[in-house]
Amino acid sequence: MGKRVRPEKVLFKEDWETCAQAGSGWPRTKLYRSVQEDEIYCLIGATEQRLKVEAERINFRLQLDPQEAIKVGLERDAKIRLAEKTVSEDESARMCIEQNWNHIFVRYDMDIEQNIYKRYNEGPVHPQSLFRTVDRMKLTISILEAEENAGGASLDFASRNNKGDHNPALDCFPLHQHDRRDQLLEDWFPKSPYYNFRMPLVRIRDYFGEKIGLYFAFLQYYTKMLYFPALFGIAFLFLRW
Repeated sequence: MGKRVRPEKVLFKEDWETCAQAGSGWPRTKLYRSVQEDEIYCLIGATEQRLKVEAERINFRLQLDPQEAIKVGLERDAKIRLAEKTVSEDESARMCIEQNWNHIFVRYDMDIEQNIYKRYNEGPVHPQSLFRTVDRMKLTISILEAEENAGGASLDFASRNNKGDHNPALDCFPLHQHDRRDQLLEDWFPKSPYYNFRMPLVRIRDYFGEKIGLYFAFLQYYTKMLYFPALFGIAFLFLRW
């Protein structure tokens, strides 16, 4: 994640030293100047443990792993009714199937069984991670914007015209994970002579976020719905000839 900051700020170095020392596992940082030497960029990366702490602090929601969640839900201390109905052979529970557990997001808690949360293979750097690429972006920004007493850096990215020595940051933006991006492109545009009408919407959502995922879901639906007026228009065109 890159940060642009005003290099003329006297408190710049002190601010980022405070930022780097805030809380255990605080994001590792690396500073370098732009080519024009009018901006300073700060690369930031957070550890898995630091992301867990922040996720619990802000009640961040993570997706359940259906099989593990059902297994935990059947334990004597939990006794989750939906889990019991899912494995029941009773006729009244025929609608309670494992697919009902898909795409369920719950508040993250470090004190409960961690296996109930879905794992993601985020490449060699983050194997079997609890967090998607988009989750890491959201949590990292949340850490930077949090108050110092909460382990954050008290930076405000909501205002594009930041002024004052208390907020040296100009803007923030995420950097691509090249391996994840290339894998997404391969799934999106496979090497095939036939056009792929089905977009990998779940992969797009997990990489770019829910808003971008919904945008492409709408485009896919809108394109399919245009088939019918297109066929009608082609038939009408031939009739006119």
